[in-house]
This record gives sequence, C-alpha cells and structure tokens, in this order.
Amino acid sequence: MKKDPYLRIKEYSAVETGSILIAQPFWQDETWQRSVIMIIEHEEEGTVGLLLNKKTNALVRDFVVDLPVDQELMYGGPADLHYINYIHENPRFPGAHILGNGLFLGGDSEFLLKKGASFGNINFYAGFVKWYPKQLEDEILQGKWWVGNINNRQLFNTASRDLWHISLLRSGHVYGLLYPFNDPSLN
Repeated sequence: MKKDPYLRIKEYSAVETGSILIAQPFWQDETWQRSVIMIIEHEEEGTVGLLLNKKTNALVRDFVVDLPVDQELMYGGPADLHYINYIHENPRFPGAHILGNGLFLGGDSEFLLKKGASFGNINFYAGFVKWYPKQLEDEILQGKWWVGNINNRQLFNTASRDLWHISLLRSGHVYGLLYPFNDPSLN
C-alpha cells in the first residue's frame, strides 16, 4: 500500500519530545478544548508539555521584570503558573534543548536577557502540562489526543487561534474544517 505523503498521523507509541498533541474535537473542558500541546519531555517518569495556542491577558514583561518584551505571555498549562518556559528557533542559544523541526526549548537566561527583543522568534509560556507515567498513553488510547508534529515556521507563522485546525488539517483530519463553527457538543 502506497503511503500518502500528506498524512502525518503518528501512533501513540511515537509520542516523543518535540511531538504535538492535537485535542480531538468535542472536549467539554475549556482548558483542553481545541488545544495543541508540544511535548517537551517524555520519559518513563512521565510526560511534560506546553499548551501552544492558549493566551493569557498578560505581557512577558509583567512576569519577567528584567526582560522588557511587549509580547503576549501564553498559557502553557495548569501546573506551576509561576514557571516560565520559552520555545524559540535559535540553534546558537547556549543551553537550549533541541525539540526538533527547527524548535528549541529554553536556554541560558543571561543570554536571553542580553539579546532581549532582538532575539528573533520566541514564545513564552506560563505553566505547563504534566502527565504521570502511562497517563498520556491511556488518554491517547481513550481517544482524547492525536499525535502529530510541527516545525518552526508553522509555530511562529500561524496565529494561536488557528493552530488547532491547521494542525488537524496538516495531519489529515477533516475535523480541522470545523474551526469556523462552534463546537456542537456545547449547545
């Protein structure tokens, strides 16, 4: 059977650092509804991720006083909202962790403070999502998430409100066409 080059759906066993989770339609909980999560750590001890497409009402400079960046602070997840992570595309950022597909996590905060707004494409996230061992795999088997991938251009050039349906369409899911419509399960 010939593989479709446009279909990029991963099985749950392919969850790895740098994968994204795409929430299946019809979640009732607003936190997870139409969300896209980047896996930043996936080990036997559990999994950690960042919500990529949920905004806060704050700016980065409101939380990181030494970093005068007038950029929206994104909501990374419900765990430890005082913890700020950042995803960027600078391969020369000292201490950054490779996520793959031209994306990097964190790095030396002194380097960031020196570079400031001239740094380039970077998103900041307050909080994170955490799963206990095997919890994420169980949620995937229950049909809560689809696993896909994203690259730096897609993350930084797609508006956060569009990331869910664009990720679905790129992964071959027709549910991405639902985006302009309200979730019928909420009626």
